[in-house]
Formats: sequence, structure tokens, C-alpha cells
Amino acid sequence: MEKTCKGLRGYEIAAVAVCSLAWFFIAFNIPYTHDDWDWGLKIGMDHLINADLNSRYMGNLIEVLMTRSVLLKTLILGLGYSLIPLLIAYFNEKNRAAVYLLGNMFMFFLDKELWSESFGWVAGAANYVMVMPLVICWIYVLKHLLEGRKYKVSTRVLFALLGLVMQLFLENIALAVCLIALAALFIAEDKISTGLVFGGNLAGFLICMFSGTVRDLVGTGSAVEGYRRFVFDMADPFMVKIGKSLSFFFADCMPLIYTKWNMPVCIAILLVLSFIAWNKKNYIFLVLNLVCITLMFIPAVRTFMGVFIFIAVMASLIVLLSDKFACGLWCFPVLVILPMCVLDNWGPRLYITVFLLHLVMLGHLISVATLKLSDSMSKILLMGLCALLVIRMLLMCLIYFEIGRCSASRASAISDAGSASASEVYLDAFPHEMYLYEPDPETTERMEYFKAFYGIPEDMDVIIG
Repeated sequence: MEKTCKGLRGYEIAAVAVCSLAWFFIAFNIPYTHDDWDWGLKIGMDHLINADLNSRYMGNLIEVLMTRSVLLKTLILGLGYSLIPLLIAYFNEKNRAAVYLLGNMFMFFLDKELWSESFGWVAGAANYVMVMPLVICWIYVLKHLLEGRKYKVSTRVLFALLGLVMQLFLENIALAVCLIALAALFIAEDKISTGLVFGGNLAGFLICMFSGTVRDLVGTGSAVEGYRRFVFDMADPFMVKIGKSLSFFFADCMPLIYTKWNMPVCIAILLVLSFIAWNKKNYIFLVLNLVCITLMFIPAVRTFMGVFIFIAVMASLIVLLSDKFACGLWCFPVLVILPMCVLDNWGPRLYITVFLLHLVMLGHLISVATLKLSDSMSKILLMGLCALLVIRMLLMCLIYFEIGRCSASRASAISDAGSASASEVYLDAFPHEMYLYEPDPETTERMEYFKAFYGIPEDMDVIIG
């Protein structure tokens, strides 16, 4: 997908069109599940205004909009999903076709558990995925500013707006972004543009932090009726709090940055670095990167494995590439997860940001690596990649076609039961439930929201199976 004087080639346009169409099709068929039901009611608007669940004003606004319109849900999710691999490829100058195809492939092959809490859940996607196109743009805006690129006044204003809006999705990203933008402000030559980015980031961070939820958490050690709690006791001495938080981070949080849901893309990063080491005849770092891959499969070394992989890859980036930007990309996921080490209750969805940041890192490495492949070999690899992507993409579309058909069946059953004033309604169970996050109400409270969202009378029994 490299730029030429003639623009995009035909097969590149076709690849973008097909992949985007698949993402929009999946977005259309993603059903409303779990707390999508209450976000689609008046209580959801109250949560947005009062910030009594979290401080994610922009993500919650998107969720409120999507739960009130299937068309908006399709357009917002489809566009967000499509833009992620497209932006990663666009901002890299070489090997763009490979970068784009790999980005889509890793997203379509995402672990089912992580998918169900992010791409497959409307509320999860609103907060954890929709922010990523903005983050990717922000990353490369800072990169260009650090490289000395100059911008017009109107563009600088957009930087400030970008910095503000992206901070209103996730609290932990907001802190990491502020720290990185502050560091860039000291380094960049264009202090005005970089200052506007940092100013927007800081303003968004302050809005995000000064909410009812954060105040309750800081003041009492818990929030949202005990759902969010610190890993330490509020009465603990300061150093004990730090010790418990860091212990939790290094033993439990950091290994997950490189294993489990993130293992495939991290292995790809290590393989690219191994290939670079091989080309440079640096066999020490070749072995080091292969050792990192091996450690991922040994549970006994889990406690120190995360730190070892982080240091090993950082050393590879410095020695093999002398690439400061790549070093920054490698640190970003760690900075994103670090603030969460003070909390003891969060799900796999937190790591979708890490996964997508690793995709940005992989795209950059593929772009800067000297692959030394013949044209025929490059074409063979791209064709193989296309075939694998098409097979997985078609499978995911088939899965969501069946899920969408079940949603339509449920809607018809609810309508028929309401017209007949029936005392109960029978709903088919969703197929492929592993791709959905709690698709059926599991508690009395959830059932009340479910009925209200779909207009089911309170005295009508709902039977799912």
C-alpha cells in the first residue's frame, strides 16, 4: 500500500474495501448484551451525566448513542474497527500492504475471551476500542513533532482537540498519555504545537480524574458499591501501599502484557527482531529474542518473565535499530497498565489497548526492517497472508451472520408475544456465545434492564434456551 504518483493500486483499494465491509457487517450483527441494556435506558443517560460508574465521558456518550440506534452502532463500530489497521498502515512508509493485512489478521484472530469483552461487546468497544484510532493519530502527531515537522495554526488547534477528546475514554490511558506528552514537550522544537497537544491531554486528564467515581475511590478506597477497590488498605503506610501495588504489577499485571491474549502479536514482534538480528549477523540478540519466545510457554518463570522480555526487547531495539520511536512504542503498553496496579478488579478487556498498541509496534518494525526479500518471495508471502486473512474473515462473518439471525429471531419472538399478550416469551440461545459478553441476563436486576430495553412487559416471563 505504498504511495506512488498514481495513488493506491487496484488490489490495495480492493483489500481495504473488502476488510472494511467485513468489519461493518460484523458491527451490524453485534447484539446488545450485558450493561448495553441499561445504557440504552434513562439510567444510562444518568450514568453519563453524573459519572457515577466511571469517568469515561466520551466512551459513555458513544455507548448511549449506539444503544439507541442500530444504524449508529453499525457506523461507529464499523468505522472504528476499519480505521485501526488502516491508520497503522497509513502512518508507515514501507511495506504498507503487509502492515495492513497483518493488522487485520491479528484483529480477526483475536482471542475469544478478549474479543468478547472488546470487539464483541458494544459497551466494551465504546470505551476500549473506539479510542484507538485517536491514540494512533496522537502517537504519529508526536512523532512528527519530535522530527521537527511544522504545522499551520488551524492544524495546531486540531491537535489540542485531539488531545482533549482522546483522554475522555479510559482513565489509565489518560495518565500514560499525559506523561508521554509532557516528555515530548521538553524534547520537541515546536513548543507551541507540542504544548497544545499536552494542554489538551492535561485538560482531558483533569476532567477524567475529577469525577465522583475517582473521588470516592481516593477518599474511601472503593467505588461503585465496592466493585472498584484498591489492592491495599487505606490505613496502610505509604510505602506499604507502593509495595503492594508494585508487587501486584510485576507478578500479575506485567506478564499478561506479553502472554495469554497478547502472546501471538508479541511473538510476531520477537520474530521480526530475530530476523533483523539474523540479517545483521548479531547472533547474541537472535538467541535472546528466541529465548523470550520460549519463556512465554513456561508458566514456572511467569513472575520475572515480563520484566525479562521488556528489557530484552528494549535492548534489541537500541542495539539493532537505534530506534527511539520504537523504544517509546514498546514502553507505552507498560505505562498504560501501570496505573491499574492499584486496583484489584478489572477484566481482560483492559488488555485490548495493550494488544492494539503492540499492533502499532509490529507495523512500525515491519516498516523499518530491511527484509531483503525478492519480489517473487514478497508476492508469495503476501498471497499467503491474504489467503489466511480471507479464510478467517469469512469464518468471523459467518459466525456473526448466525448471531445476527438469532437477534432477528429474538426480536420477532418478542414482537409476537407482545401482540398476543402472552404470559411468556421463548428466546433462542445465541450461537457462538464465546464471542459475546454475557449475552443473556444472569441476575434479577439484569433481567429488569433487559425487559425494559426490549419493551417486554414486567409480568411476562422470559425463557431462553
